[in-house]
Amino acid sequence: MAFIGLRVDDEFTYYGVTYFVHSINPPFVSIQRIDGDKRIRELNYITLVTDSSFELINEAKRRSEKQIQKEKVKLNAFLDSLSEKERERVSSRFEMIKPVLVLEKAKMGDYISILMFSHSYKEYLNEGETINDLSKEKLLTRIGAKYEISTRQLKRYISSFNKAENELPNHGMDGLIRKTAINKRARADELMIEICHPKKKEKVLDVIYVRIENVYIPILKEAIEKHYLTKRKITIRNLEEVIDIMCHQKGLEPIDYNTIWHIIKKRLNPKIRDILRHGEDASREYEATSRGFSATAKAPLHIVEIDHTKLDMDVIDGESGANLGRPWITLGIDVYTRMIWCMHISFDEPSANKVRKAIQHGIFFKKEKELYNTSNQWDIYGIPTIIYVDNGSEFKNVEVKRMINETLKSQVMFRPVATPRYGGIIERVFGRINKDFIHKQAGTRKSNPNELGEYDAENEAIFTLEDIRELLSLYIVDVYHHDIHEGLPLDYPTPSARYYQALDVMGYPEFILPDEEGYYKMELLPTKLKSYKRDGIRENNVIYASQETSRFISKQKNSYKIKYDPDDISRIYVLEPNSKQYIEVPAQSPPADSIVGMNRKTYSLLLKVLREKGLINMQEIPGSRNIREAKSILQKRINERAKSNKRVRQQALKVGFTLTNGVSSQATKNPDKKMSKLELLLEQVNHEKRI
Repeated sequence: MAFIGLRVDDEFTYYGVTYFVHSINPPFVSIQRIDGDKRIRELNYITLVTDSSFELINEAKRRSEKQIQKEKVKLNAFLDSLSEKERERVSSRFEMIKPVLVLEKAKMGDYISILMFSHSYKEYLNEGETINDLSKEKLLTRIGAKYEISTRQLKRYISSFNKAENELPNHGMDGLIRKTAINKRARADELMIEICHPKKKEKVLDVIYVRIENVYIPILKEAIEKHYLTKRKITIRNLEEVIDIMCHQKGLEPIDYNTIWHIIKKRLNPKIRDILRHGEDASREYEATSRGFSATAKAPLHIVEIDHTKLDMDVIDGESGANLGRPWITLGIDVYTRMIWCMHISFDEPSANKVRKAIQHGIFFKKEKELYNTSNQWDIYGIPTIIYVDNGSEFKNVEVKRMINETLKSQVMFRPVATPRYGGIIERVFGRINKDFIHKQAGTRKSNPNELGEYDAENEAIFTLEDIRELLSLYIVDVYHHDIHEGLPLDYPTPSARYYQALDVMGYPEFILPDEEGYYKMELLPTKLKSYKRDGIRENNVIYASQETSRFISKQKNSYKIKYDPDDISRIYVLEPNSKQYIEVPAQSPPADSIVGMNRKTYSLLLKVLREKGLINMQEIPGSRNIREAKSILQKRINERAKSNKRVRQQALKVGFTLTNGVSSQATKNPDKKMSKLELLLEQVNHEKRI
C-alpha cells in the first residue's frame, strides 16, 4: 500500500542514526538508539514521520525502488485507458477478491482488517464461525459459489493483483485488466453498435462490437433498444423472433440464435440490461449499500461520516466589508473517537468537487498548526475503512464512488433513504459546533430566527471566510477535540483522550507519505473523454495542446481520457494511449499564464460577459486581451450589483474578484470589531478549560 504506520519496536533511521520505537505516548513517541547511548528521546509523532530524514528500515528497499519509478507511479494509468465496460469488469473482479485481501491482512493481526471483514463480509461466515475458523480456501469456495466462478479463476485474479501491486505500488488493480483490453486491436470484421437509451436517443448507454454483416447493425440496434431493454422483460428467444420478423421485412436471412444469445449475454453490459428491464429493484442491486454496517465503530478511522450544511452565520468580504451571507461547511467525523477528520468551507454548494477537497483534507497530514498557530496538532489523518454518506447526488457521482472504493480502497456506504437517524452523529456535530461556537460569534443567524430578537446579523457580521476557517480550526483542534462528549465512554470522555487511548493500544494509523501526496491528488481528479482535433483538445472553450500531444491528431473520431482540475483550468492531463501515462498539457488559447489558478466558474462568467458585449461569438476562443477586458467589465458589474445583492457578492468571492468599499456595510463602520476575533476565541478556550 502507499501508506504506512508506526508501532512499538519498529526500527527506522533518523538523521542517519538507527532507532527503534520504545513506547507510544500520543501525541508523542519515545525512541531509543539501537547502538550508542541508550537515552530515550521523546518527539512529536507528526514532526518525526514527516521529517525528510525519517526512513523505516523495512521500507527502505521499497522506497528505493519507488524512487526509481517515481514518475511512472505518478502518471501510470492503465485503468483510465479502458472503456467504461472494461472498467466495470475490473471493478467487478476487485469486488470478488477484496474479501480475500482483507482476510489475509486480518490473519496477520491487522485490527482494522478484522473489523472490516466482520462487518462488511460477514455473509461469508457461517453461524458460530469466526475469522480464525475461516481459511482462505473456504472463503474462495464461498465467493465462487456466490459469483458462480471457479476458485482457480479467483486465485488467478489474486495472483495478478499481487504481482501488479508488487511491481508498482498502488496499481494492483492493473493486474485485473484483461490482456486483450490493454492492447486491444480492432478487428477488420468487427462492427460497432451504439446502444442508446430507449427514451433518450442522445444518451449512449453502451458500445458493443459484433462480427456480423453491416446490414444487420440497425436491426440489432433497434431490436435491443426498443424490445429487449424494456420492462416487458422479453426472453432472448422472444428477441430472436422479433429480429426474425425484422430480417424478413428487409429480405434478409435470419440471425442465428446463438449469435443473438452471445451478444446479449457476453457483449451487452449486464448493469444496463438489468436496470432498464427491472427498474428501481435492479438499481438498488448496483448501489453500494450499508451491508453489514454497524453504528458502533471499533477503532479510529473504522467509520467516518461525511455531510454538508450551511453555517448559522454571515461572513463579510475582506476588502469592502460587504455581507456575503452564509457559507457551506463539509465535515467528516470519525465515529469511534468523535474527532473531526476533515473540513472544507466555501460558498460552493455541495458537489463532487467539494467532496474531493474534503476527503483530500482528511487523508493527508494537516498543516493547521503551522497555518494558524494552534496549541495542538490536528492529528487525525489517513484513509478510513468505511466512508458513510447520505443519498445526495454529489456522493452518488460515479467518480466519487470510484475514488472511495478503488483509489482509497475504502468502502462507500449510503444512509438508507428517509432514515435521518442513521446520520445522527454528524448532525449532532453540526449542531454542537453551531450552538457552542458559531451562535456566540458576531454575525450569527441562529438555528431559529426567532431566537435572534432584535439582533441584526446582517450588520453585525465581522468575520471573513478565511477568518472562519481559522477560527473553526482553532475551535476544533484546541477546544472541541478536548471537550467532554456524551457519546464517548466515561473513561475517555473527550475525542482526543479516546483517540490517544486507541493509539496507545493499536499504534498510530497508517499514513500517506508526503512525497506520495502528489500521486493521490492526481488520482482524485475527475476524468472525461475528449477528442483531439487539429488545434488540440477543446474543453470548456479552452484549447489545450502541446508538441508532445500533436501526434494524437487523427482523421478518425478518437477520444482520449483527460483529467482536469475544476479549480485551475490552465492545464489538463491527457492519457497517452500506448504508454498509459498522463501527459500535462497547458492551455494554448487563451494562454495558460492568463488563466493560471482560474476556476471553471470564473471562466464561464468571463465568456458570458464577452459574448454579451459582442467581443466574441459563441464558438470563438478569447485571447489574453479579451480575458483582461472581461475581468474589468465583470469587476465593474459586480461592484454595481453587489450593493443590494448578496448572491452577487458570493459570486464575486467564488470567482476571485474584490468588492469596492462603495458597498455599504455596517462592518466597515466598526473596524475595531474585527480586532476582537482572536480574543473572542481565547476567552472561549479559557472558559472551556475552567469548566
